Amino acid sequence: MTIAGEGKVKAEITKARLQDINTIFANLKAGKGEGRRMLDLSEPVRKPVAECKAVPA
Repeated sequence: MTIAGEGKVKAEITKARLQDINTIFANLKAGKGEGRRMLDLSEPVRKPVAECKAVPA
């Protein structure tokens, strides 16, 4: 906690589009990628909901 308080720890945050949710979940399941993913909800989703394959673990 001391190190974080001194500003020596930096979180890696990557912005991702909601339409890429299936790829994000696949990468998480495979243990790929580091840091956190932040979903950008500012743009409309271009895929119909029926195509989304994300299933809660």
